[in-house]
Amino acid sequence: MNAKKSFEITEELRDKIISAAYGDAGFIDKIKINKLAAKYPEVKILFDEYSTTANAAHSIKLEECPDELLNSVGSKIGVKRENKKSFLFDLYTALFTRPIVSAAAASILVIAIVTSIIFNKNEYQYNYSPEEIALADKQVKESLYFVSKIFNKAQTNLTDEILTDRVAKPISKGINLVNDLFIEGDKNENFN
Repeated sequence: MNAKKSFEITEELRDKIISAAYGDAGFIDKIKINKLAAKYPEVKILFDEYSTTANAAHSIKLEECPDELLNSVGSKIGVKRENKKSFLFDLYTALFTRPIVSAAAASILVIAIVTSIIFNKNEYQYNYSPEEIALADKQVKESLYFVSKIFNKAQTNLTDEILTDRVAKPISKGINLVNDLFIEGDKNENFN
């Protein structure tokens, strides 16, 4: 007798067959499934069925739903629709909610003003007294002092508040949560 042996399809193998049929499987899994399909007719039949279903699902075109219907369904199930944000809102968010971007925009503005003052050639020649020059020098130093205080405060806020509170702590909590889940998972495996 030259009959092929019956092959048992496990749940894990079925999941890999589905992934391969829908095109979501990795390269190695696709090769394994193709080899199994060539060797066992049960695997080939199942793979062909899922491939046919996947092709039918991929060929479905998206259709637009009326806004009234989406709002009605959303209100019944308690889901709010996302509104598309405008360019101005994105620009506002980028400039005023991030200290680094605000500092960069302010420095670019200061550089542009200083550059335009330096390269602005007037035909008039002004004669300034030494007192006026000293006063202007003092005012420039004071303004640069205030700008440096603003930059230092922005840097302090970034390093102390934003990076530690808003970035490092959530990442640390997430890593600790994952570690706790792995530790609990190992305990559960030992009981089986």
